[in-house]
Amino acid sequence: MTVEYFSDKLSISYPLVDVADSPADLGNILADAQVRLYSERDDQKVYLVSLSADAVLFEYEDATTVFSGASGDFSFSDFGPWRVLQWSNDSGLCKLVVDRALYLAAIPIAATNARLVDSCVIDRIDLVEWIDAPVEGATTTPPPAGSTIILREGYNCLMEIDDEGTGITLNADAGAGLGRWDACEEDDNIWTFNGAGGDDAGDFKIEGDDCFQIIPLVEESTTTTDGLPIIVGMRIVDLCDACCECADYVRVYRAIRKLFLRLVTVNKAVNDARAQLKALGSAWNIEKTNREITKAALFVVPSHGWAVTAQGYFVNNTDTTLFGVGASFSTDGTLLTDQAYYQIDGGDRVSLAAPSVGGVVLEPSQVLYLHASWYWSKAQGHEAGKIVNVSFAYPGGSINKNAALLAPKVHD
Repeated sequence: MTVEYFSDKLSISYPLVDVADSPADLGNILADAQVRLYSERDDQKVYLVSLSADAVLFEYEDATTVFSGASGDFSFSDFGPWRVLQWSNDSGLCKLVVDRALYLAAIPIAATNARLVDSCVIDRIDLVEWIDAPVEGATTTPPPAGSTIILREGYNCLMEIDDEGTGITLNADAGAGLGRWDACEEDDNIWTFNGAGGDDAGDFKIEGDDCFQIIPLVEESTTTTDGLPIIVGMRIVDLCDACCECADYVRVYRAIRKLFLRLVTVNKAVNDARAQLKALGSAWNIEKTNREITKAALFVVPSHGWAVTAQGYFVNNTDTTLFGVGASFSTDGTLLTDQAYYQIDGGDRVSLAAPSVGGVVLEPSQVLYLHASWYWSKAQGHEAGKIVNVSFAYPGGSINKNAALLAPKVHD
């Protein structure tokens, strides 16, 4: 709602002089009004009597009609939350600006004591409906002999005849012709700031914030009789000026973005290297564990040209007891077993029917020895190049060792 504040301190609810008795929210529905009449209006106050979806009625205080608009004269247009209603007929022109939502919810409206502000009602002189002048060769009927059409400059109007004397130009010029119309006289009162009005008492408040400070603007070298400075206005001071130009921000943004893209590349490379290192560490730990858990060896000694002796050993390098340890010899040739046995550390030898043993229990640091010897006949020939393998199995893994037989010396 816009608030006008007269010099006599009379508060009004524009465009109404006061809040209407009925309906109570008419001042909120009606934002602006203008009634332009084609004839001079009576020197009476004008009241809004009724308003519907397509009709409006204004009356003087003696109940005579000022302006009546019906559906045939009606048009409207919407702008945001506002609706502009317009009626045009032989009486004049009426425009109303209403809050669309409140207006549609309230119509039809029967108003009581809804007096319009005088400045919203504008009377006009009689209009010239047409000018008919004889034209050479025309078939129109000329005006009666002796009739004269006179054009006069009205308020704020300037008429100029062109150089050929055949045309008249009408210009709107403030103060020209009959001078300024009373409604155009300058008003020293401040009604609104940027369309915002004051409160019901006519007060208008301006508040600062963290960035904007409101300080008095004083007239230099001028004081009151009490020696106080004369305040002639106010100054709004911006305390939050930008520290850099816009181009500086753009350059900083581009530098940060370039650095960010480099960091993305470095981060990917680091993640890839970390994954490779993790995989390498896992493989190394597995190998390290296998190497630390056990240690094994194989010795093969040929003798006499038709015999070979092999000995393998397995060491428990862990700090726990290993159960179910097994060991066995095998060859890729046909060798006849001569004898086989195993022993733990330097303990008793335990003979074996075949060069293999299982279910051995090894305490930490104990050594399992497996011994076997083979021979072959002269008719068989020697087994040079054959492979002897020893295999040790333990909980969680196994170890294999291989050795090739050398060419033996053959004796008769």
